[in-house]
Amino acid sequence: MRSTIRPPMGTPAPVQGATPVEAGASLSELVTESRTDVRPGRLPVLVAACSLLLTVATALHVFAAFDHTILQRGLADSGLTDPATASAVFVVLRILGVLLMAANALGILALWARPDWLFAAVLATNVVQALVWVLVPGAVWTAAQDAYGWSHTLPGMVLVGLSVALAVTLAATLVRRGPWGAPTS
Repeated sequence: MRSTIRPPMGTPAPVQGATPVEAGASLSELVTESRTDVRPGRLPVLVAACSLLLTVATALHVFAAFDHTILQRGLADSGLTDPATASAVFVVLRILGVLLMAANALGILALWARPDWLFAAVLATNVVQALVWVLVPGAVWTAAQDAYGWSHTLPGMVLVGLSVALAVTLAATLVRRGPWGAPTS
């Protein structure tokens, strides 16, 4: 025998074809329905996995790979010897790194929800991160490698390479099939 959930007394009966909200579904029913109703495809899983790796790589890049001394040495090698300029560049790069870490962490949400704004945010974040190679002077990368070896430039290489690959994948998906691979009408 099939059981049906009856609404409490005084609650109007659900209208045929109504959305769950219009039918009077509770918050827990809505959350449960949205979790079981929508399964992520390959693109959201790829975005979430890359976003997790990029969050970790950004944290390593910002807080472990480049310190103030390396940045000062690299900027001095590129012709900027003013310590105030080096300090300002260091603060700006650190703030940018923290913002990019937060933006990368947003991409993990693709496993649960895929609104168009999240697609745009992930794409924009990866385009900006792909430009890190250009934003940070080459002398800074060389100074880091000379001082600490390739292990200090590896997070930056992963960061840039993965960002470029994900940005190209998302841009191609957007052009061919729309955000999240949904058919364009």
